[in-house]
Amino acid sequence: MIYTIAFTAPKCFLFYVMKMGRFIDSLNSTITGLYFELLRGKKNERLSAALDLDKLELKISPSAANLPAACSSYTTISDATRSVTYTTFVGCDSSSFSSSGQWVRFTGSGGTTIPTYAPGTSVCGTSATGWYASALPSSGATVSGTLCYDWSNTCTWSTSIQVANCNTYYVYLLYPSPVCNLRVCTV
Repeated sequence: MIYTIAFTAPKCFLFYVMKMGRFIDSLNSTITGLYFELLRGKKNERLSAALDLDKLELKISPSAANLPAACSSYTTISDATRSVTYTTFVGCDSSSFSSSGQWVRFTGSGGTTIPTYAPGTSVCGTSATGWYASALPSSGATVSGTLCYDWSNTCTWSTSIQVANCNTYYVYLLYPSPVCNLRVCTV
């Protein structure tokens, strides 16, 4: 069952709507958690909240309506050879991504994020390893940052990229590597 509650905040003149529902354990029909969606009318901002009754945790995050467009339009790459633990040479990213940029989400056993540290050379299936050298965005935000390639120093080559935080994962706007034997790593 979903409940809707509406009220106004007197000083802000903002309208809020809260929807509430229950997560039910299908095996024994017990309530295991509650979720809420808050709508703030003036900015059309949506927040979702989930309460886990077993852990007594409340998690609040922007709902899908507030996420960057890149969070719903990206290419998925599941490649174990991009892992910082993979040591066999595979190649480079000089032709892996569109020259105009390509939004990418990494998934699978190779890793789901680009490392935020220099992983060293000759791992990730390449010679010079790609890592993200800037601050990651907060939930629901997109930022520009620097992708470095570690070779003779931790940032021998670099390129500007964008990163979008999609609540539970990141997507990256990536471009072909400046030269061959450079490849983006994952952790």
